[in-house]
Amino acid sequence: MMDLQDYAIYRRVLKLCLEHACDVEIKFEHSFSLVYLDEIASVLEQILYIGAEAYYFSSYLAEEKMSATGIDILYEDNCFTFRRSFYQEFLQLEMMGNSQHSSLAVFNNQCFTEFQATLKKCFSIEYKDIAATIWLIHDYNANKGGELVLCNWSLFPAVLEEAFGTEYKYGDIFFSGLTINKNNKLSLRDAIYKPDNLNRCLYRPILIWNVNGKPMAILGEAAFDHAIISLCINGFGWGKYPKEWVCKCFDEFVNKQKHENGTRLENAIEKIFMENNILYDRNLKFIRKYNNRNININNMPGEIDFLFIHEGRIYVVDSKYQMLRYDMNNFRNDYSYFNEKYNLKLSQKIKFIADHLKEIEEHFQILKKDYEFKLKIDVVEGLFIINVPTFVMINNEHKIVTLFELLNMIGKGPTYKSYSFTVTKNGRPSLGISYHD
Repeated sequence: MMDLQDYAIYRRVLKLCLEHACDVEIKFEHSFSLVYLDEIASVLEQILYIGAEAYYFSSYLAEEKMSATGIDILYEDNCFTFRRSFYQEFLQLEMMGNSQHSSLAVFNNQCFTEFQATLKKCFSIEYKDIAATIWLIHDYNANKGGELVLCNWSLFPAVLEEAFGTEYKYGDIFFSGLTINKNNKLSLRDAIYKPDNLNRCLYRPILIWNVNGKPMAILGEAAFDHAIISLCINGFGWGKYPKEWVCKCFDEFVNKQKHENGTRLENAIEKIFMENNILYDRNLKFIRKYNNRNININNMPGEIDFLFIHEGRIYVVDSKYQMLRYDMNNFRNDYSYFNEKYNLKLSQKIKFIADHLKEIEEHFQILKKDYEFKLKIDVVEGLFIINVPTFVMINNEHKIVTLFELLNMIGKGPTYKSYSFTVTKNGRPSLGISYHD
């Protein structure tokens, strides 16, 4: 029986095949029959095996670059074997599988609704008309195979115009932004190493194949829905969207999504502080002084998202609204961001606060309107707060926590687990789990 991990890998390999079919000159001579499946079974098995190995090696390389002790290479029986560290594999599974993280995750639930309004505003397109257009094309070809039937690409904007009155040029712009052909298709290497690139069928579900010398398009209803959802979840809020849609009107929508993402996470953090009576300040651009000669920090060390005090520590916080990640190559992007930019900036802010504790005490006295307030600080610590888990949080220079873990830090969160590892005589690790309030 196939497990979920293998299923996910094989699905990605098959999607890769669909994309790269755009480069192949396909000859169609005979009608499809079930016998054909038996004829290609062995070839398909080889493709799935080679593709899965390519993804596994890519994942191992990405993980090894993030953690030099993550992968063991064994040589046994004249064969090389790659084996992941038990400890890191366990941590990753816990990180990705912990439903308590997702229970407090922050997302823009209004993105799809706002996207529909933007289509109407920028391109005079009703979203429901697009769905209806795709259905009409599939229904017309129902007796031949429905959504599996290839058609001329221009049929999509043409039907949208004829059936719903949308100008062809706008339908052309919209459907072009969702199309992959041999000219914009990624190389095999980039498709594996850059799974978040928009020139993938995850984001561009219309594929153009060369069949008997003619460019023919294929589009599934589920693939289309998945693409729009993926753009809303992991695209617009980070300034990622099809280049074909670039215009002042659509740029305004995307910039709004980017701005609101960061604010949305900060609002969730602030709510936790307020509900748990944590002393904090938000979006510090200057340090308050009694004489009103405030210390401007906006340029150096830079605005501080949150400064909060808890149990003898003052925490310097940067909040980072992260994209959802699904594999090691995507996680490596986060790893690069934190190690090349984020950690350095946070370190500068930590040093500034540590060097100006007297001024910070005065700042909170003014904020609290309590001139007797004393800091009583033993440690200044940096902290990143993110909306969804990411691999780099396992071993980053500065601590990275989700909203769920933030609740645990301040002592008011739900029950959580701690772990202990021991190694038995046969070299196999064993795991102990304990629960704490």
